[in-house]
Amino acid sequence: MEIKYFKLNEFKKNIKSLKKSINFKKNLIENWNKITSTKFTRFFTITSIIQCITIVIFQSFIFSQNLNLYSDWEKNNATYYSRANHSDNCKDLDLPKFPYLTLDNIIFIVFQVFQLYFCFNAVLTEHIVQIITINVFNFGWSIYGFVQIYEVTTVSYELDDFANCIQPSDQTVHRSQDHKILLILDVLCTVFVFFFSITVAYLSFKLYDQFGWSIYKKFGGDPKMQVIHKNYLAFLMLLKINLFATVLFLLASILISRMDRFTAIIPASELIFHYLATALVLILEIVGYKLVEKEYKTGMIVFLVLWLAVIADFILVFVVLIYVFKLIGSVWIFGSVLVIVLILNSILLSIFGIKVLKNFGKGLKDLLGDKKPGPSEVPLNQLWNLDYEPNRMVIDT
Repeated sequence: MEIKYFKLNEFKKNIKSLKKSINFKKNLIENWNKITSTKFTRFFTITSIIQCITIVIFQSFIFSQNLNLYSDWEKNNATYYSRANHSDNCKDLDLPKFPYLTLDNIIFIVFQVFQLYFCFNAVLTEHIVQIITINVFNFGWSIYGFVQIYEVTTVSYELDDFANCIQPSDQTVHRSQDHKILLILDVLCTVFVFFFSITVAYLSFKLYDQFGWSIYKKFGGDPKMQVIHKNYLAFLMLLKINLFATVLFLLASILISRMDRFTAIIPASELIFHYLATALVLILEIVGYKLVEKEYKTGMIVFLVLWLAVIADFILVFVVLIYVFKLIGSVWIFGSVLVIVLILNSILLSIFGIKVLKNFGKGLKDLLGDKKPGPSEVPLNQLWNLDYEPNRMVIDT
C-alpha cells in the first residue's frame, strides 16, 4: 500500500510539473504572437531593445568618466586640506560637490532596463496609456540630456579652477582632454536619446491605432466602459512607475545617508519615517494591484487612506532635500526632479484610485476575465520581415 501511495504521489507531481511546463510554453507562445503580430509591434520592440543597449553602453562610458572626474575632485580636496595653511585664495573654490553626476548615470542605466520591460509590457497588454507614458519618458530624458551637458561643463570648469589654484598647471591639458571626451559622450548620448524618442513616437502613433481597435472590439462602442478601462490601466501604470521610482530613490537615499558629509545633516527621525513609508509603499503596491483586480471596495478604501502617509513622506523628503542643499551649497537637479515626480505620481495615483473605486461593479472585471484568442503565430524566420502580417489589425496609411 505504501509503495502504491508513493507512486500515486509521484504521478501527481509529474502531472503538475507537466501542466506547469505546458502553461509556460503556452504563455510564451501567446506573448511571442502578440509581440510579432504586426510590423509595428515587431519594429517597436526591436527599437526598444536597440535603444536600451545603446544608451546603457553610452551611460556606462560616461559613468566611468564621471568617476574619474569625482576622483580628481577628491584628490584636489586632499591636496588642499593637507597643507598647513589652506586659508588662501582657493578656499572659495573648495565646494562640497554633491556626487550627483555618477548617481544620474546609474539611474539612467537602471531606468533604461525598466523602460525596456515597460515597452514589452505595453505591447503584451495592449496598454494605450502606457504607450503614451513611454513617449513622455523618452522626451523627458532628451530634455534632461541638456541638463547633464550643463552639469558636466560646469563641474569641469570648477574643477579646473580649483586644480589650477592649488597645484602647478602641467596636468591641465591632459585633464581638459578628458573633460572634452566626457562632454562629447554626453552630447552623443543626448542625440541618440532624441533620435530614439522620435522613432518610438512614430511607432507609438501606429500602435495607438492598433490597440485602440483591439480595445474597441473587446468593449464595443460603449464610451463609458472605455473610460473605465482607461482609468483602470492608468492606475496600474502609476503603480508600476511609483514602485520603480521609490526603489530607485531608496537606493540613492541609502547611499547618501551613509556618506560622512550628509550623516550629520539629515535628521535621523526623517530617515526612519522615510524607510518605514518606503516599506509601506512596497506592501501597498502589491496589495493595490490585487485590490483593483478583485474589485475589493473596503480594501481599496484602506489603501487610499494609507497612501496619504506615502504622499506626506515624499513631501517631507523634498523639504529635507532643499534644507540639505542649502547647507552643502550644491544641488542635485535630478534628485529634486525625481522627488517631484514621485509627489505628482502619488497624487495622481490617489485620484485614479478614487476613480477606479467608483467604477467597481460596473462590469469591467467580467470583461477583462473573458479570454479571446490572440493573434496568429509568426514564424521565427519572419521576425525581421516587417511586411509579414498574419493578423492585420489596422490599415496602413
